[in-house]
Amino acid sequence: MKAITLKAPLAWAIFNANYTELLCDCDCETPDYDDESGEELYEENEVVAELAFHCCECNHSINAGEKYRHIKGCWDGDWSTYCMCLSCSRVSDRLTKELDACHCFSGLYDELINFDILCRNKSERETIESSCTWLKVVNQNPLRCDVEETA
Repeated sequence: MKAITLKAPLAWAIFNANYTELLCDCDCETPDYDDESGEELYEENEVVAELAFHCCECNHSINAGEKYRHIKGCWDGDWSTYCMCLSCSRVSDRLTKELDACHCFSGLYDELINFDILCRNKSERETIESSCTWLKVVNQNPLRCDVEETA
């Protein structure tokens, strides 16, 4: 994933015009460009971890040396940083593509449940299962999913 660097309000308008397939049709707010300071208020990169982190979505470890999605932005005047493992990044991108939906950072699995993509199997051993062919459950506790590769 390439870094998204915005330098002016016009750049944001061009970004929206050229990359609308990356954005969903919802009321989630994307941080804007700060006209006064000339500061970028949102940046997203795929980087290699220098230290171990936990994914903001599935809470699994991102070990040093592994690639992950690094997101930082300023929402309502407060800076936030999120580290997302590549599995959750793929699931997030696919959710946007399949349902034209998005999620707040740290809320991916809540949205998968809200859209009935993840459901409880109330058999002897209660498990979480996917109702979509494109999503597979990789781990039950803590819950972790990935996109099913198609041949």
